[in-house]
Amino acid sequence: MADDTRPQPPDGGWGYSPPVPGAPPGHTPGPIPGQPPDWGAPPPTRPRRLPVRPSPVFGGLVAAFVASGVLCAKGVGDPRVWVFAFVVLGWVISLCLHEFAHAAVAWYAGDPTGEARGYLTLNPARYINSTTSIVLPILIVMIGGIALPGGAVMVDRRYVRSRHMRSWIAAAGPLTNLTCAVLCALPLATGILHFGDIFDVNGAHNAFPAALAFLTLLEIIATILNALPIPGFDGFGVIMPYLPNETVRQLMPISRFAWFGLFILLFASATANSAFFGFCDHALSLLGVNHELGDYGQALFTFWRKLQ
Repeated sequence: MADDTRPQPPDGGWGYSPPVPGAPPGHTPGPIPGQPPDWGAPPPTRPRRLPVRPSPVFGGLVAAFVASGVLCAKGVGDPRVWVFAFVVLGWVISLCLHEFAHAAVAWYAGDPTGEARGYLTLNPARYINSTTSIVLPILIVMIGGIALPGGAVMVDRRYVRSRHMRSWIAAAGPLTNLTCAVLCALPLATGILHFGDIFDVNGAHNAFPAALAFLTLLEIIATILNALPIPGFDGFGVIMPYLPNETVRQLMPISRFAWFGLFILLFASATANSAFFGFCDHALSLLGVNHELGDYGQALFTFWRKLQ
């Protein structure tokens, strides 16, 4: 998720200074890397294409993800181990894509700092912060199947003057999760992958479709949670540019504890848990995926438990 902890800049934006006398009419300065925008500076030279440099770490994740999917589909050994590996690797990859999307839109909006911070490398280590790391969301998925937001991308809003673009930077993350959900659902919804009786727990041929269904469910959960208009979530980042500065300052302290409070609510309240996961199952069905197949995938994912 994009880091929206900073209050909104005052009129004119952070670092605003009046145009330099004698500047040509219509002069619109651009940001200088490492400095706030200066209205008297000439526009810097920027590459026309997004400077993406995928790291070997991300390439390794993708290769392991594909390999675990193949082994799962072929039923090599205990399929539950490959289901676990496939889902975890797929979830980490989607976290990288989620954060990369924030950084990519921010780069197009004028913020050059993401490239220097390594956000355009898709390396998961670049998205880890002290509050919510990559590891913690995985542990939460293992405990209860709740796909909470993971890493964070620091966006320097001084370079992004447009409220519209600030909203798009925040929205890029949930839209990426939604795209991942659709892509995961397509093989199941179109019938490319076939599966037999969902309740045949000894049927290894169902393991890969079930893993894909569960991963689809996780992406749906991540999309919904990230879209919530709560401080600390991307949904709040979408509306934040249009809120009064004082309102933002008063609400931002909530962001440190909002995701943890939501996690507790979904586990402590049976009503909230049932309503939320019922809605997610409905969304899964809308994508053409049997929610019972997703439940079976979750049962296989927790390989340390006995199947009922």
